[in-house]
Amino acid sequence: SGPSLVEQIIASHHAVYGAGELNVLTNLVAPIIEGHLTQNTNVLTEKDFLSIRKQYLDSLSRFNVPENVITDKMPLNFRWIGFILTAFPEAKIVHLKRDAMAICWSNYKQHFAEKGLGYSYDLLDVVHYYQMYQDLMLFWGEHYPGKIYHLDYEQLTTDQESETKKLIQYLEIDWEDACLFPEENKRYVKTASSLQVRKKVYKGSSGEWKKFEKYLDKAFDGLPN
Repeated sequence: SGPSLVEQIIASHHAVYGAGELNVLTNLVAPIIEGHLTQNTNVLTEKDFLSIRKQYLDSLSRFNVPENVITDKMPLNFRWIGFILTAFPEAKIVHLKRDAMAICWSNYKQHFAEKGLGYSYDLLDVVHYYQMYQDLMLFWGEHYPGKIYHLDYEQLTTDQESETKKLIQYLEIDWEDACLFPEENKRYVKTASSLQVRKKVYKGSSGEWKKFEKYLDKAFDGLPN
């Protein structure tokens, strides 16, 4: 959906450190949820959230960087938005919206060896996972109105300057022209999009799946147009 590009844009700002995809939140939140389910209770306590906050901030200290803003672009963090906003009321959530077919195709064509991404190996599983993601984002939006910034990937690639300025304004950091030239940012990018972020922002990539449409056996019929 474009998180590598957006992190590259944000991390081009002198006050921001791009930490990449961190597994910290999943490693902190999942055991707490599992523990409450084992005890047959779904009520998390203030102690739970204070623990998440402290351990997460402690994990960030290992970067030992001068920047006072740190990004965590793990896409699967969408599962924990409620936990994030409770433990970190000051957090800025950026939700990237993109053509549903483009996202599902992008997930399917890429081989992910990481744990927990098995849904990406089957087109129908990808579609079902996307539908669950949509439902969860609607849930978070209803419970945390105005706390999630929705950034449209297609609009970002067609109107880069305007969308970038609105993003930086949401993050409440001063504008810097460097944010318009993410391809010049030399920071190390470890994810599957490491080559794309070295290019200037370009449009049209969301239609790549159409080249293979006749082979998909209508797998995407359940996705929104």
